[in-house]
Amino acid sequence: MPLPFPRLRLPDWEVPWYALAPLLLIPLIGGSPGALNNILFAVEVLLLAAGTRRAVWIPAALIVSEMTSSNYMHEIGGLEMSNRLLLSFLAFLVVMPYLTRRIEVGTRGAVTIGLACAFLVLTTFVDMVLVDYGATLEFLRFTATGIFLMVLIPISIRDKDDVLDLGKVLLVIAGLAAVVAIFQNASGSLGTPLYEVIPHAGAAGDLASWDNRALALSENPILASNVQMVVGLFALGVVLLAPISPQTKRLVMLLILLMAAASYLTFTRSWVLSAGVALAVLATFYRGKYWREFLVAVVVGASAFWYVSGVQESRYSQTIADDSSAAARPVLWELSLNIATDNPWFGIGYDQFREVSPEYTATVSQTALERQNAAEVIGKENPHNDALNVWVSWGFFALMIYVALGVVVGLNFIYVYRNAADQVIRGLAMGGLAAIIAYETNSMFHNFIENSLVFWIIAGFSLVLPKVDRPPIMTGGPFSRLLRNSRDAMWKEPEKVPR
Repeated sequence: MPLPFPRLRLPDWEVPWYALAPLLLIPLIGGSPGALNNILFAVEVLLLAAGTRRAVWIPAALIVSEMTSSNYMHEIGGLEMSNRLLLSFLAFLVVMPYLTRRIEVGTRGAVTIGLACAFLVLTTFVDMVLVDYGATLEFLRFTATGIFLMVLIPISIRDKDDVLDLGKVLLVIAGLAAVVAIFQNASGSLGTPLYEVIPHAGAAGDLASWDNRALALSENPILASNVQMVVGLFALGVVLLAPISPQTKRLVMLLILLMAAASYLTFTRSWVLSAGVALAVLATFYRGKYWREFLVAVVVGASAFWYVSGVQESRYSQTIADDSSAAARPVLWELSLNIATDNPWFGIGYDQFREVSPEYTATVSQTALERQNAAEVIGKENPHNDALNVWVSWGFFALMIYVALGVVVGLNFIYVYRNAADQVIRGLAMGGLAAIIAYETNSMFHNFIENSLVFWIIAGFSLVLPKVDRPPIMTGGPFSRLLRNSRDAMWKEPEKVPR
């Protein structure tokens, strides 16, 4: 199928570094949220343009958007459209020539896609019955975008080289976001430059409104810590298992440490528990060359976190007794359970919790309501637990599909980890398993299902890893092939010469 526009004449590079060139403008003009968002959007558009030559860069644009400011609003012909929706539309146009490819996802992938489509159909049906057209369309559009991105990943990624090149770009974005988070934290005391993507029409507030919790390049510290954690866990799996050179391992470990520091500076408590659970699972699966070092690093890191958090008396050391955000969670969860048990099969519809919850105030214990004035959140906040949110919004059957979908994604990664011949792919699978466990744990404290596509990105990688566990397909011009062959020195450990 021909492209709906002329094929662009772009440099024949293995990785389109020119797409990241606008990032060099951040120190010069990135001081305002508007300019910084325009810089990030320019990167995403250039990645889409690179996708006309190599399909892997099409999902790259959407993933970069999800790692940064996906809700930024563009005004087009008097209408406002979010960055996420606009890029999805453009990505569909660019991916059209690749839709003739057969989606090689196997039986497990077919089950994953089937569950995702069942979730979309059921939630849409319930919303059509229980809520207005606008709310129905809002969640339908959001979930359909997520499923499109999930399927786009196996459509556009052809081999291991695509995965590795995509990983390089995502590590650059995550590393940059981590540095921005560190600068944000130090701006008050050391006077470092302050870069932030908010406020804008799609997300209010700024660094000060979040009590100077680092935002990185995201719209709030919760999304920032989640993205940094997920990318870091994927990278950690590669470091532990992949036969890459010592220099590359040190570089990736440095980026992982930067991401951990950025996550810490968001002062989002849930990421600590989520990462801890994921690392505990990794410790049970991993029995490789660096097993002892990995265990020591986890113990030392946990001890250092516990000590620093206690000494600083930061948000990490606060509990429901002295923090309003923590105290609000039990109230919201109890309300969710009470509403869900009264409407168990089909729920109350999307985004109805805030309207209905005040009617159930009397069902919550008085102690919980009085703790840190937690009653004030009733009618203002959503459940802050994705599983409860699904149950209360769309009922028990939707909850079962949602849980099954998360389990199947985890099983996809386990299958690849146990059966893949390539150690890089096994490392990514192990990191992916840690990422989905961390994400699901984190989602027990937040409303990711209605404001983040990270789950669908993780699910997409669980579909593509079995496909790329085979010899690479040589694509591109002679310069691209030369770079592809010459990088073996970086991605393979040097052979030991017997004495």
